Order: sequence, then structure tokens, then C-alpha cells
Amino acid sequence: MSTTSERTYTAASGADVVGNVKRSILRRGWRKATWAIIAWSSLIIAGAVLTTASATSRVTNECQGTFGQLGMGGSCHEMAQQAGTAQFEHIMKIGVVGFLILSIVWFMTRPQNSQS
Repeated sequence: MSTTSERTYTAASGADVVGNVKRSILRRGWRKATWAIIAWSSLIIAGAVLTTASATSRVTNECQGTFGQLGMGGSCHEMAQQAGTAQFEHIMKIGVVGFLILSIVWFMTRPQNSQS
């Protein structure tokens, strides 16, 4: 027979509580599609920021070497900013399309409450 401390109780949130339970962030009861949306959004934002910074610094470094000697550094820096902005826009477009697809999957796979 189990003692009171070993019994499983159901908390108001619906989670099982056994003694001292360490509640992990991944065990919140959210569906897998929710985690996929969170992961996708995080990866897109991180990718957009990192690749934009990389593209801008790469073009800026090339500007300092070649065009800086010719006196065209200002226009080259503008091109670097435009390249970074264009890269950011493309990644965000991909992110929005992926988010829409995952959102549709999220809505289509949600559990149906049967009330009879």
C-alpha cells in the first residue's frame, strides 16, 4: 500500500503532482505544434539578425579596402545597408510563410472537445 506522500494528486492545472515535482518548461502541457511554432519563430529571428549583420559587415569591410581608396566610401556603405536590409526582408518572408503553414497545422490538429 502506498503512503500519502507517495500518492499521485491532480492539481488544479491538470498536471500530476508527486511529492516534489520539478516542472520543466517543456512539460507545460502544450502541444507539439506549439513548440514547433516557437522554435520556428526563434530560428527565423536569430537567423535574420545574424545574417543581416554578417552581410552588412562583409560589404562594409570590402568598402573600406577597395572603394575607400577611390573616395566612394559613402555610397558603398549605403549599398551595404541595402544588402543587409534585403537579406533581412527575404528571411522574414520565409519566416512568415513557415509561420502561416505551422499555424494552419496547429489549428487543424487541435483536440476536439466532445460535449454530449
